[in-house]
Amino acid sequence: MRCHAAAPARFHAVVLHRLRAPPPSLGSFTFESGYADTPSLGDPTAGDLSTGAEKGIAVCPTYEHPLFTMADSSFDDARIAIIGAPYDGTASFLPGARLGPQAIRAASEAVETYSPYLDLDLEDVPFCDRGNLIFEQMTPEGVHQTVRTAVSECLTAGKRTIVLGGEHTVTLGAVEATDKVHKDLVVLQLDAHLDLRDAYLGERLSHATVMRRVREVVGAERLIHLGVRSGERDEFAEAKHVFRYTLGNHLAAMTSIVGGRPVYLTLDIDLLDPGAMPATGTPEPGGPGYRELIECVHHLGTSLQVVGSDLVELNPLAAPARWPSVMAAALVREMILILWLSLKH
Repeated sequence: MRCHAAAPARFHAVVLHRLRAPPPSLGSFTFESGYADTPSLGDPTAGDLSTGAEKGIAVCPTYEHPLFTMADSSFDDARIAIIGAPYDGTASFLPGARLGPQAIRAASEAVETYSPYLDLDLEDVPFCDRGNLIFEQMTPEGVHQTVRTAVSECLTAGKRTIVLGGEHTVTLGAVEATDKVHKDLVVLQLDAHLDLRDAYLGERLSHATVMRRVREVVGAERLIHLGVRSGERDEFAEAKHVFRYTLGNHLAAMTSIVGGRPVYLTLDIDLLDPGAMPATGTPEPGGPGYRELIECVHHLGTSLQVVGSDLVELNPLAAPARWPSVMAAALVREMILILWLSLKH
């Protein structure tokens, strides 16, 4: 058992790019070790960001633990890469998902590396954390292209990826990159919402339209919606593979549809009932609990070939308590481990 003796995770003011060494430049996109944004007004955890700020230099909140626990492999040695995508530019109800990647990383210090569910340990997995992508003043399309390029870089190097959102919009770029590498890719969406609108609030690419755009990439036959309970009538009428409300009752049917094809798993944290997960921007009552979700994730890992994944829509501002972020970090641990299982088999 590891001893978690690190200092408590909390926000403090830092100048951009001064957390660690200068971020590596990777072609047309850049990573940074902290978090490239300013907090929302009224953020109870941000504190006073004016102290020590230098005129003309952006100041941002960040956590003291910049990387996911045990992500200590070099990029060359890693088989799995975590990519932070701190974006919530199209949030329509409660913004704050841009804080999700760093909240998950900080909370990972409270999570054991060993999974008793899978009898696997992060200590045995070669994985790295690339830090956060920078989306300063980017349009949704720019964010999409940046995520796609970053994921493609990892896939070209033989890695599998986990993208930490951020809002669900970031999924599109990751799916496009993964679909280029893995023929017949099936996208499995675990989500409270269908996200199949053609446009929302004037945007064709947003958290409410992202699965419509994904469907344009992979086709309706290769898009499966699991656990959904919210959407417009037309969205439900158009969706081909929709499994509503629960998870466990549908696993056999879902697995049959997938067959032996590779799977990209996108997990929107609002899949969970708000009583179990209050820290999300668009909560939807009537969802499953954590145990049911974990059992579903393990079924995927042991029964299907999961080749890429993301966890999106954790919003620390929606629930200031830190335990929802710990829950999300524990889910990321399990997602890392099922990717590792897929690689080994």
